[in-house]
Amino acid sequence: MRSDELAARLLSMFVEELEEQLRVINEDLLALERAPDDAERLRSLFRSMHSLKGAARAANVAPVEELCHALEGELALARDGQRPLAPPQLLHGFAASDALADAARRLRAGEAIPPGEYDALLLAIRSGATLPRASGRSMAAENPPPAAAGAPTPP
Repeated sequence: MRSDELAARLLSMFVEELEEQLRVINEDLLALERAPDDAERLRSLFRSMHSLKGAARAANVAPVEELCHALEGELALARDGQRPLAPPQLLHGFAASDALADAARRLRAGEAIPPGEYDALLLAIRSGATLPRASGRSMAAENPPPAAAGAPTPP
C-alpha cells in the first residue's frame, strides 16, 4: 500500500472514530452538567479525549490533536482533584465538542481544517477564560478571551 493510500485510510478510520467518540463525549458532558462530581463520567470523557488525541496524531490532524490535548489537560486537573469541574470547564467541553463535530464534517467532506481554526478556543481552554454557551467554533471566534497583559490589541 502506498503512503498516500495509507494516509487516506487512516484519515477515514479517524473520522469514523471521531464521530463515534463524539456521541460518548456529548453524553458524558450532559451527564456532568447535571452531576459534576460523577467521577466515572469524568474518567470516560478524559479517556475519549486521550484516545482522540492519539488517533488524530496518527492521522496527522494536528488541530484536533491540539484541541483534545488542551481539554485532556483541563479534565486531568478535575480528575486528579486539583480543581473541581465547574461551569467554565463544562462550557469548554461543549465548545470543544462543537469544534470536533465541525472537524468531523469538514474531514468527511474532504476539506482541510485551516491552520489556527480553533486557536481562540484553545486559548480560552488554556487560560481558563469563561465563555458563553454557544457553538464551539463560532463562539470561540466571536468571543475571544481577553488579551494578555501587555499584548497588543487588534485594531
